[in-house]
Amino acid sequence: MIKIIIALGAFFALTLITGCSQRAQAINQMVSEYLFSKDINRFDSTPLQPQFQYLEVHSNTAQALMVLGYVESAGPDQPLIHTWYSGDYEFFRTQGGRLLDVSGVTPSQRNTQLHWQYTRQGIPLATHKTFDQPELQVFNYSETLTANLVTHNQIQFATPLQRRLQANAHQWVWVIESRSGAMAHLPASLYAYTQTGQPVYGRECLTTTQCFEWLYRKNEQ
Repeated sequence: MIKIIIALGAFFALTLITGCSQRAQAINQMVSEYLFSKDINRFDSTPLQPQFQYLEVHSNTAQALMVLGYVESAGPDQPLIHTWYSGDYEFFRTQGGRLLDVSGVTPSQRNTQLHWQYTRQGIPLATHKTFDQPELQVFNYSETLTANLVTHNQIQFATPLQRRLQANAHQWVWVIESRSGAMAHLPASLYAYTQTGQPVYGRECLTTTQCFEWLYRKNEQ
């Protein structure tokens, strides 16, 4: 479960360490929205600071609004890696709209590496994945990924974040991704991109009971 109650001491420590009052204000705003509202859609109307990028993340049991911490290169012809932070130091790392690593949950996912190919539109499609799930004693597990482009009419829009995209679903490129081997029984992953290949939405299950979905708040508009 994503840790969602921040210790005041940790927050002030973050403010001192970063020396960035604006970023601290963004995190403080995010924490306040959680503490004072239990509505599952509470972040839908949260005013966001335009100088920051935000990722809204939902698990089976919790929600968080995360701020982009930094962007790093993964090498030539590889999508950039984005690391997002919640107010209590939990992180959520993405690449090409896919989940790489996540902390604060059991099982976690770590040390993920993806191999990529691109459609003519520039949509990134992952073809192979290697990762660890330390709590399950899974290390350096490799699997083949199969991605299929689908139309919005093939999407059920069953989750809160999916329903927020439904009205404009026709304008996104939708990708359904299945897995091989021991993970083949897990629900297929779902991703949405703009027509230029920018990630909008993602959903992936780490186990049969632990799934995440995330929404890039800037790109959904």
